[in-house]
Amino acid sequence: MKTPPQRVLLKTSTDELFLPSRIVYRVWDEKQLVTGLRRLQCMVLDRQRSRWTWNFEHEAKTMGFPAIYESGPAARQGVVLASGYLVNASTFHVYVRCTERLVKFLVFFDQAVPRNCAKAEFLDEFNLVTTIAPGEAIPAPEDFFRNEQEFEFMDVEKELQKRRDRGEDAAAWMHALTQRPMQARERHRLDLFYEDSLKSFETSMQLRGIVAMKQHLGGKPIRPYDVILELMQRDQG
Repeated sequence: MKTPPQRVLLKTSTDELFLPSRIVYRVWDEKQLVTGLRRLQCMVLDRQRSRWTWNFEHEAKTMGFPAIYESGPAARQGVVLASGYLVNASTFHVYVRCTERLVKFLVFFDQAVPRNCAKAEFLDEFNLVTTIAPGEAIPAPEDFFRNEQEFEFMDVEKELQKRRDRGEDAAAWMHALTQRPMQARERHRLDLFYEDSLKSFETSMQLRGIVAMKQHLGGKPIRPYDVILELMQRDQG
């Protein structure tokens, strides 16, 4: 009996774990947004695909990417860091392959485009690792976000307020929420990026990668809560 080809963990060309995300931007001034993107040398309009690409060149090189972006094999061909699509006059979608690029794009865009022009509203996450067999086509981040109905969205602040208004124990509900395993497809408001420190958001994205790998290696859903406890106990030890 022929042994099936071994599947391998998919990583980016710069050796990060492939963990795709989509940033959903609310746009208030489409003309100003397009004008701003055109001024950036690292943003290129791909007319054939009706998208903007954020490339590792010019302004993007100041964002503190790891050395492999400059000296690795992928650097010789150029690295496309993200792809952005103007879905309509009020919506801009940006797709990235890994959490490293996700964090840096959010920071870069926030510095380059005024918030009264466009601001990130939601983050859509695909939280499972991807494996491929030899010769199998490598998926693009866009492939994981075709069906928005698959993404679980919970407006935590709104849900908490509803429970407070009904006189329920909102703290108990919040605690129960932390006991849930991480879902394969989740949508979150990007308040953490804008309202907390950048370090908090980076830590959250690092946790996302750790949980995804633990689920892959263990073959079962993992609670982020348990991973946090494990990391805290390790630090205390």
